[in-house]
Amino acid sequence: MNAENLNRWLTLVANFAVIAGILFLAIEIQQNTQQLQVQSYQAWRAANTDMNMAIADPELSAIVAAGHDDSTKLTKDTYIAYAMFHLSLMQMAQETYFLYQQGSLDRELWQAEMYRAAEILSLAGVRQWWEAGGRTQLTPSFAAYIEGLDPEGVVRWNWDEDRGYFPDPRRE
Repeated sequence: MNAENLNRWLTLVANFAVIAGILFLAIEIQQNTQQLQVQSYQAWRAANTDMNMAIADPELSAIVAAGHDDSTKLTKDTYIAYAMFHLSLMQMAQETYFLYQQGSLDRELWQAEMYRAAEILSLAGVRQWWEAGGRTQLTPSFAAYIEGLDPEGVVRWNWDEDRGYFPDPRRE
């Protein structure tokens, strides 16, 4: 009987050890997932900062501003800068789309980026670039998603010399 009791105790201890190991593994996976999400956000933020710094260049910002109403009026040289800037913006939005689908980014951040991309796409000049082939530079699923966003949910912005950019009150 002593050997039988000892065997039962050893089996019970082994079962508890397996359960403890599974719990430890679950905690480690959760911590790794959180760490990946933080790293994904940091990479996204760095890319966003790079884009913000690029558009702060007066020459590029003048090209982008000039192209927003009608990008066909840009010269060949300025159109290339305009197109590459918007391709970079849309690629960043696509990256956000992909990272969210993989569970690496927060829903709120994803939604904000998707609506920003949709708002940019609603500009006449950007739409011209998109239709001229810009959309083909992105994945079909992302392009279809952005095109399918409800335009009523997109915040539109206006420009005023004194105020700068501000949300269009008719769209809030």
